[in-house]
Amino acid sequence: MKTLFLLLALVTLDAPHPLHAQKQKQVKAEQLEKLFLETKTLVESNRFKIVINQVHPQNGMDVTRFNPYGEIVIEDTVARGELPYFGLAYSLPYGAGGGIEFNGPMIEKNVKIKQKKKEKIILYRFSVRGQNDVYQMTVGIAAGGNCSVDVISNNRTHIAYSGNATAPDEE
Repeated sequence: MKTLFLLLALVTLDAPHPLHAQKQKQVKAEQLEKLFLETKTLVESNRFKIVINQVHPQNGMDVTRFNPYGEIVIEDTVARGELPYFGLAYSLPYGAGGGIEFNGPMIEKNVKIKQKKKEKIILYRFSVRGQNDVYQMTVGIAAGGNCSVDVISNNRTHIAYSGNATAPDEE
């Protein structure tokens, strides 16, 4: 009987206090807001890069074994990038079936903040011309720099990427 009472006392003492849980939620929300403000400042500087670490082709195939890494660099009004591509091409010149490559001025750039459930996301949209194509990019950047990139092309099927937005390397 004593052990049952002792066990019951330990369980009630170890239970989380409602005020403590509420304070933890508040601290977590403040940290998330701070991370979002840092990310927003980075994006507003118009000097950042997105390092791609996952590719999501439209057909759903797993391409992780092909080492699908790439990057997009934004510098003021210019975007340049080298992205792997796995999908169908509708109309490309002979021998131009490699990845997505572009280096040029951004067209129709639009930056908007969107509230999504409990977190905010920065939607960074722009178009850019490649050598034989025009790419419409939609980048969703969350707090801490986690991002998703959707690419719509005139000559290829849709493809999506996941990665991280960071400050550019100083050269």
